[in-house]
Amino acid sequence: RSLGGDEPFNGWYISSIDSHDGGQTWSELAPEINLFPYWTEMYGASNPHPVSDGRYMFAIMGTIGRDKEWRSGVTFTDAQGQNYTPPIIIAAAPDRNFSDTDIVRLPDGRFLAVIREHITRQAFLSHSADEGQSWTPVRPTGFKGSNIKLLRLRSGAILCAYRDEDPARRGVSCSISSDGGFSWQFSGQLYVADPSVPHRPGDLCGYPDLIYTRPNEIAAVVHTYPDANGSVHLQFLQLRDLSA
Repeated sequence: RSLGGDEPFNGWYISSIDSHDGGQTWSELAPEINLFPYWTEMYGASNPHPVSDGRYMFAIMGTIGRDKEWRSGVTFTDAQGQNYTPPIIIAAAPDRNFSDTDIVRLPDGRFLAVIREHITRQAFLSHSADEGQSWTPVRPTGFKGSNIKLLRLRSGAILCAYRDEDPARRGVSCSISSDGGFSWQFSGQLYVADPSVPHRPGDLCGYPDLIYTRPNEIAAVVHTYPDANGSVHLQFLQLRDLSA
């Protein structure tokens, strides 16, 4: 039910299917997941997150009006991994748009969320000490980023990969926090955009994901900005975690 705008989605909806045999077979498509008045989207490269009572927590975002008042939160399944609770909101404001949230569990058991904000392009963060039932007021991370991906390194530090929205640094960047998200240090770029490619903040690229394949090896994937011919390319990287 969205119209053209900052995120001009139209004709799409979100549902789920399940597999109980390692992906060999899948259930029928479930009914639409509709948790916000208009757009509803599960967004969290690290979804889902098991919590202590056996349920799963998902990062989620949605809109209050037609393509406006984006807000970020979490929803919980039941004990069978089905159905979804009304969202618990992490970040919302009538004159702001919050989306693209990823969540990671910190070594002390708390959850850290990093959230995109559309107007300033700043990334914000929040913490939960009660497994997602409540969240601290959002505060800026100090970097501008979208398409957030969080990964806990072997040392316990948190790596955040994101589409860099700083016009002076185009591509997919990484920042690292060693204090649970309170401060961040820029650590480099997974993808550096070709200077000849046109760029405006908000242009689509990035959507990074990272996963451990061995105890100290990480596989990563990003997608590029469109080139001069309009083609987008997927890039695969192999990284080594030397943090421990």
